[in-house]
Amino acid sequence: PGEALEEALRAKSLDRYSAVIAAWVATTLRLSGKLDAAVIEATRAIELDSVNPPTQAHAAHAFLAVGRKADARAAVDRIPRELPLAWAGIVADVHGMSGDPAPAVRLIRDIEQMRPRPWGAESSLAWASLGIGDTTRALAALERALDAREMWPSFFSMLEPMYDPVRHSARFAALLRRVGLDPALFMAPSR
Repeated sequence: PGEALEEALRAKSLDRYSAVIAAWVATTLRLSGKLDAAVIEATRAIELDSVNPPTQAHAAHAFLAVGRKADARAAVDRIPRELPLAWAGIVADVHGMSGDPAPAVRLIRDIEQMRPRPWGAESSLAWASLGIGDTTRALAALERALDAREMWPSFFSMLEPMYDPVRHSARFAALLRRVGLDPALFMAPSR
């Protein structure tokens, strides 16, 4: 996280008006434990571009980290519903983690009825399941997502708090090894 923060701040110095860079600065601040600064940067990212889905997702996680659950839900609720299914999983995860499990439960039900499942469905199912604490379903979906070559390992840092419920699972460690990551680097819980 420290090296990532240095690089994110360097990117910000090169383009102070990029909402995407501001959102990544917020995330690297958050993962470095600098929560108040992360919220300030996330708010700035939204001010720079209030309709950018990644900006909203990064901001939501910053708001969650400081207990601003309503702000987190409001941020992801601005993500357009017509985007690929993976975005619905992010929205469901944030709602679940903020104490509003209904969107996650609905998404899980809808995905489980899809035949065939579109690309991104397994990652969405995993994130929604993590949001409501269903680790068994989440791990199974993450395994299927890798089999389907979905890009969940590159979508979020493995240091994200969303993975805390499965972080010490042997199945999660096996998933990390499958994508070439050393599980030992990600075993400590996030902040």
